Amino acid sequence: ALLVIAAVLVWLKNTEPQAAGSGIPQVKGAIAGVFKLRWLRILLVKFAACAVAVGSGLSLGRAGPSIQMGAVAGQGVSRLLARPRVEERYLLSGGSAAGLAAVFNAPLTGVIFVLEELNHNFSGLLLFPALSASLAATLVTRLLLGRDTVFDFSGLPLMQLADFWIIIAAGFICGVLGLLFNAGLLNSGRLYQFGILKNAYVSNFTLLVITGAVGLYLPQALGGGDDLLTDIAFNSYPLTVLLLFLAAKVVLTLLAFGSGLPGGAFIPTLVTGGLVGSVVASVFTHSGLLNEAYYANIIVICMAAFFTASVRTPITATVLVMEMTGSFLHLLPLALGSLTAFATTEIWRAKPLYGELFM
Repeated sequence: ALLVIAAVLVWLKNTEPQAAGSGIPQVKGAIAGVFKLRWLRILLVKFAACAVAVGSGLSLGRAGPSIQMGAVAGQGVSRLLARPRVEERYLLSGGSAAGLAAVFNAPLTGVIFVLEELNHNFSGLLLFPALSASLAATLVTRLLLGRDTVFDFSGLPLMQLADFWIIIAAGFICGVLGLLFNAGLLNSGRLYQFGILKNAYVSNFTLLVITGAVGLYLPQALGGGDDLLTDIAFNSYPLTVLLLFLAAKVVLTLLAFGSGLPGGAFIPTLVTGGLVGSVVASVFTHSGLLNEAYYANIIVICMAAFFTASVRTPITATVLVMEMTGSFLHLLPLALGSLTAFATTEIWRAKPLYGELFM
C-alpha cells in the first residue's frame, strides 16, 4: 500500500509541479504577478494529492493547500468572467482568505492573513473581497460541518498579571526555538539530494515507511496533530513523554515538509508550538513558579508565539489561535506572547518562512 501511495504522489506531483508544497509561495507569486498559475489543473491535482498525503498520516497540514485551492478558484472566476488583472488580484486574495477561513472555521484569520502576509497591505480595497469571501466560506463550512473550533480550549482561567513574566519567558523560548525550526524547514529538502533518495519514488516510500514506523509507537504524532494537542493539554504526562512527542513531531514534520509533497506547515507548526508550551508549562509547574490551573494557558500562548516566530505574522497568529481554540477572552496574553517571540526573532533579523520559500 505504501508503494502504491508513493507512486500516486509522484505521478500527481509530476502532473502539476505548481501544486507541490504548501502552495502559499505560489499564491504570493501569483498576487505579485510573478507566477502564472494553471488554475484548474492546480485545483484538481492539489485536492487529490493533499488528500492522499495528509490522509496517509504524513505530518503535513491542510491550511496551505486550502489557501492555494481558494486562490486558484478565485483566479478561475476571474478567467471565466474575463476580468482585468487588477480585479484578478482581488479575487486571488479573496479566494485565499476563503480557503483559510474554511479549513479552520476562522473568518477573521483568513482576512488578516491575506492582508498581513500575502499582500503586506491593509488597504480597504483588499479588505472587502477578503472579508466577504471569508464570511461566505465560513457560512458554508458551518452549515456543513458545524460551529466547533479546531481545538477545544474553552473555559480556560484568566492568568493573573503577576504571572505575565512567564508569558514573556515562554515567548522568548518560542522565538529561539522557532528560529531553529524554520532553519530546519528551509534546509530539510537537502536530505533528499543524496544518493538513492534523489529518486522520487524511493524518497516518498522511505518517508512513508518512517512515518508508519513512528506511528506504530506514537500514533498521536501522525497527521497534523490536532488530537495530540488537546490530549496533552488536559491529561497529565511526564516531562520525558512530552519531550518524546515534541521530538517525534519535529522530525516527522521536517521530513514531510522537505519532501515537497502537497501539504502545509500551519497545523504542524501550531502543534509543535503547543508541545513546546507543554514542556515549558511542565517545567514551571514542577518548579512551583506556575499554578497548575494555567497549564493549558501556556500551551495556547506558545502556539501563537511559535507560529509568530516561524511566519512572522503576530496579528495573524494571535487571531488564529484565538479563533481555533475559542479563547476569545485571552487576547492580551496571546498578543504578549506573540510580540515577545516577534521581538526575539527581530534581534537575529530572521526572515519569515514563506518569504524565504518565495525567494
